[in-house]
Parts: sequence; structure tokens; C-alpha cells
Amino acid sequence: MSVFYLTPNYLANESHLDRAKIQEYFKAVYDYDLASEDVPAYKTLLQNSGLLTVEGFASAVGLIMFGRRDSGLLPPVNYTQKFLPHAGAVYAHYAGNELTDELLDRVHFEGAAPELVEKITEKVLLRLARPSTINGLKREEKIVLPRKVLCEALVNAVTHRDYSLQGQIRVFQFDDRLEVHSPGGLPNSVTVAKMKVSYSIPRNPLIVKFMENLRYLDGLGCGVPMMFREMKALGAKPPEIFADESQVRLTLYFAPTI
Repeated sequence: MSVFYLTPNYLANESHLDRAKIQEYFKAVYDYDLASEDVPAYKTLLQNSGLLTVEGFASAVGLIMFGRRDSGLLPPVNYTQKFLPHAGAVYAHYAGNELTDELLDRVHFEGAAPELVEKITEKVLLRLARPSTINGLKREEKIVLPRKVLCEALVNAVTHRDYSLQGQIRVFQFDDRLEVHSPGGLPNSVTVAKMKVSYSIPRNPLIVKFMENLRYLDGLGCGVPMMFREMKALGAKPPEIFADESQVRLTLYFAPTI
């Protein structure tokens, strides 16, 4: 099992982690007020949580979960990607169903893992077609991809990817589907068939813990079955999961509009 998430980054330290977000996290999850703690106690808590090493270096998981954005620099710097350049994501929207079709939009997203999920979710939903029907005097918008399904797909990508590998998460939006490409194959004994029946052994258990505490995950491995169930209820083609030694690709087909 990879333990890259515990690897110290010898160029990063406590100052590169977002103290305000760390305080918010411990207050929300443990009702623990870090604002009143002195500096040694704060550092000890970071070390005990795996965010900081005993030598004072920021760990990979510290940067992935709580990397700070320094808006005082020009241009602003996201320390997650400054020290882990491959921990970002690329989004591309095509005017058709092929990679050779016209590129309508391309964005490189940076930030800590929760920020990536939120930013990409909003971008996809913004550019998603919103067909509607008239029901009586009301216009009702048809859902082609539920937000919860989209969010689950992105959370899985940032949580379970292999951070020891170079390469960013890639999200491709086509007319008929959304593809999420996550670096690294499936860990341990996990298979595509097992994923469909709530089987999960995390590659990055500490990242999973933080994302679960932030309510992005349920920790029960139910996310994949939920995606299949939700898309079936909308009349969409079943999602497709492809995995080899280099990547996991999830394809979500949009629900029909008529």
C-alpha cells in the first residue's frame, strides 16, 4: 500500500498550510478551538494528525488537504501545486463526442483537494446543457447529471488517485458524457466488479479520513453503487469504469433529454 501521503516535502513547512482552514476543520469535526492554542501545541496537533512531520516539514497529505493559497503574491500561488505540481486537475469541454472535436473550454484547476472538487463541480454544471419542459404553467428543468453523482466522481478521483505518480486528474466533458481520468490503477484487491457492490480498500486512508470528516465521503464504499442507481433512475446508460495499471477512467453518460 502506498504511503506517499505521509512523505515529507522538504521545501514546505507549517507556513505553507492554511491555518484558518485547519482551525475550521478541527472546530467542525472535533469541536476543538485551535485559535486559543499556543504555537507548540498547534504544531504538535499537526504532527499527530499527519499534516506535519516531527522535523517541521509539511507532509504530502498536509499539502493535499490544507495547502494555503497566497494571494499576496503576483500571481497568487497555491502551495499545494507549488510543491506537488501534479496534484491539480485539467478540465476540457468539447463540442461533440470526440477528443478531435472543437475545444470549447479548457481550465487548469489548482487548490487543495476539497477546493478542486468544488471548482470542477461548478464548472461542469455551468457548462452542462439544461433542457427543460413545460408542465402546466411551469418550466421544469431536466436533470441530465445529478450534482451528487458528479461530486462523488470527483471526490473519488482526488481521494483515491495515486499521488506518487506524475500526471493530473483530467475531466473531459462531451455532448453525451463526462469522463474523469484519475492517475494510478486500482489498489490492493479492488476490482471494478467489487467497486460496484460497495467494496473499497483505500490507497490513501488518511486522505479518506479527512474527506470523510469533511462530509465528502461516507466511508462505507457506497459511492459507486449510488452513481449507478441514480443514473439508472434518470434513464441514462450505465456508468462505465475502466482501470489498468496507469489510470482509472469513469464515464458518466448524461440522461436523455426526451
